[in-house]
Amino acid sequence: MRRTLAFFFCTLLIQAIFAQRPFPSGLPTCLEDDFRELEKLYDATNGDNWTFKTNWLSGNNLASWHGITLTANSCDVSMINLLNNNLVGTLPNLNLPKLTSLGLTNNALSGSIPNYTFPELTNLRLSNNQLTGSVPNFNLPKVSFLYLDNNQLSESLPALNLPELINFWLFNNQISGILPNLNTPKLLSMAFSNNQFSGTIPVFNTPLIIYIQLDGNQLSGNIPNFNYPNLQYLH
Repeated sequence: MRRTLAFFFCTLLIQAIFAQRPFPSGLPTCLEDDFRELEKLYDATNGDNWTFKTNWLSGNNLASWHGITLTANSCDVSMINLLNNNLVGTLPNLNLPKLTSLGLTNNALSGSIPNYTFPELTNLRLSNNQLTGSVPNFNLPKVSFLYLDNNQLSESLPALNLPELINFWLFNNQISGILPNLNTPKLLSMAFSNNQFSGTIPVFNTPLIIYIQLDGNQLSGNIPNFNYPNLQYLH
């Protein structure tokens, strides 16, 4: 019985290995790892039915693939921009250490958001999908623009430590619990309307804030005496 099970699992492993697509002829060796990561994204989001998929998984120049930008040395993926492209499915966890921008707005992505660790990421756009679950406690030390609005995210919002964050949009979700005191000293825009936040409004560590939108929640108590010299909009 044990031999039969061992043979079965070995067979599955061999099939999985040989099921991988071959690299396109002429693909630079330095892009092989990133090719496999993009392959994961393609397969997980029904890539065969994307609206645009020019050269995906076939061209040896990844910069010619629809929505892909490489770093200056052409050895790493720097940007993925697949907005409005009929991505359907769940987001895989991706290992793209040089990625600076991930734009997947206006698709049909579902399931939870992976707890991405992208050390160079500055821009994460996942608006207008069908994402569920909680907002991860992201380890994104350079992220400046975080757009998660118009999804079905729920549970409480962690006390995110995102020191470079400038814009944070989370409106039109189902986030509940109290508003955490975010460590976002460079934040200019906070849009959290139409969720299920409750409790009082904290004094955020956002000395540069210009725009705060919190309407459509279940907040109580008085509005704090914010000392934000640049604040222009509070709703």
